[in-house]
Amino acid sequence: MNKTQLHKIAEDYFDQQGWEAFPFQQKTWDAFLAGKHGLLNAPTGSGKTYALWVAVILDYIKKHPDYKKKPKKGLKAIWITPLRSLSQEIAQASQRFVDGIDLPFTVGIRSGDTSTKERTAQRKSMPDLLITTP
Repeated sequence: MNKTQLHKIAEDYFDQQGWEAFPFQQKTWDAFLAGKHGLLNAPTGSGKTYALWVAVILDYIKKHPDYKKKPKKGLKAIWITPLRSLSQEIAQASQRFVDGIDLPFTVGIRSGDTSTKERTAQRKSMPDLLITTP
């Protein structure tokens, strides 16, 4: 898939939500798709989750054009957030996006509060995205 087709996947999801992607989000997607890495600094509530997670997903789709088929199990990305309180918000937004584009990915959270039962389950079957705190 080319950049235009990849952007369309994200933009269609944004349209369904009644949103429009911010220029910094689109630039982040393009930079990541071009193999660049960096640090994104933006105010709380400005759309960083969608800038970063969509970039990761579009890159996955670029490498796996048959992305709607069941993906290989296992960790694809780790998201480190400094605040546990943000973990749930990031997880919900991330899961909503993959659900919205019919990508069968799972999102999980791991922190000091994660139960032994959940840790064991994650060890046996890691989510595709694991959100954690240092």
